Amino acid sequence: MNIPKEFALRTDYKTQSEINQNWRGYEAGRAILGLKEKGFLSILFGNGFGALIDLGLEMSLGGEMHQYIPILHNGYIYLMFKTGLLGLLFYVFGLIRLYFFYTKGSFGERSVFFKYLVSAVSLYFIFSTLAITGVYNKGDILTFFLGAFIAFYYRERGKYVLA
Repeated sequence: MNIPKEFALRTDYKTQSEINQNWRGYEAGRAILGLKEKGFLSILFGNGFGALIDLGLEMSLGGEMHQYIPILHNGYIYLMFKTGLLGLLFYVFGLIRLYFFYTKGSFGERSVFFKYLVSAVSLYFIFSTLAITGVYNKGDILTFFLGAFIAFYYRERGKYVLA
């Protein structure tokens, strides 16, 4: 198992083979290095969603050579690079709030099914953000289901009427 080693935030690999074996940690380490180089405001507010991560070398990704990449595997580092510590904290606390808000309540409610679906999806995003970009994963349809579960929850509670 190489998972803990693969997620280690390092940039001091000596060979291309080491970088390939620990790719997620390497790209995340380069993103952190990019934040540190730009200073305190970059750490606090990030570099923006259009910012690219400098890999420090050219790498073959998807059959093309790239030195700058827009997306990381580690969603927490991705969010920190793009939105800074503030954006990362909003994201984490938002997911935690969704998880705990929807786990509270009694089993007698009609909307309990949707509450637990929202909690489950929130918990999934808390953990999946470590290995993929979580809510920001373009290929993941679960984000739309999360929104639908929240809408159905409020519809069952009688707070909003969906057309």
